[in-house]
Amino acid sequence: MELGEILVGVDGSAESDAAVAWAVTEARARSCGLHVVHCCESRYYGLWTATKTLREGLRALARPLVDDAIELARRLDPQVSVRGGVIVAAPARALVRLSSRASLVVVGRSGRGAISHLLLGSVARHVLANADCPAVSVGCRPEKATSSAPTRVVAAVVRSESYERTLHLAFGEAELHRVPLRVVTALPRRASGAGSMELRSLATALIPWQLQYPTVRVTTSTMVGSLAETLAALCTQQDLLVLGHHRHGPLAPDLLGPRISSAMHAVRCPIAVAHEPAAATASVPAEHPVASAATAAPEAG
Repeated sequence: MELGEILVGVDGSAESDAAVAWAVTEARARSCGLHVVHCCESRYYGLWTATKTLREGLRALARPLVDDAIELARRLDPQVSVRGGVIVAAPARALVRLSSRASLVVVGRSGRGAISHLLLGSVARHVLANADCPAVSVGCRPEKATSSAPTRVVAAVVRSESYERTLHLAFGEAELHRVPLRVVTALPRRASGAGSMELRSLATALIPWQLQYPTVRVTTSTMVGSLAETLAALCTQQDLLVLGHHRHGPLAPDLLGPRISSAMHAVRCPIAVAHEPAAATASVPAEHPVASAATAAPEAG
């Protein structure tokens, strides 16, 4: 794994192809390469041990999946550098291990591969929760879509928690693709009367981020209801949704929280997960103190 590449887990499904297409667009914008990987484990073939010969056989069996993904990437953009390989190892652990040298890891959402269901369910969730870099989950693209580039970035935050890395990723993606950013927070129905106050608080919190990313056009909104309901009503298939995952302590399993899991079922657009530290602090860029002169542009939600 070369430092700074985008890592893509593939399994031969339509969702896997969508992940490759999204990653190609992202790699072109970032001026970096792609590393396409298929992970297979001997137990998926009813085998609990693997000799060297068997491992070589498994790699040969799975190699066409990687070759097809590489061919797709090169067809979409010949200028993007792409390489690939097959790893005989537990998919979740292998992708997480490789993510330590990647700038981004991308997997398909609800993919069912031709050889195995390697990126289904628990594996994809484990990668999104435990990757050492931001992770993106991509579902099938709309039939009439002509590009995988987002037309808008949506960031969902909960004001009681820190979202420094989440906002850093959201602003960075909006700047990279030259698209607007909408930052939204969901209010419980019992607190619907606090929308104006929450909106002002959110706008104030975004001031230092706007100073750091002056070219990004930002709107803010609050919506009443669960986060999943809010995002389902707000997001389109052409958006990129950015969510923050707050890691658990060392004695607790690193699993996606209910908010992210619900959002993954509620929206159809790509979802990027930024990993916040367990003991998160202020949600502002370190190099920019909070300034009171600027303001976000609030938008009624």
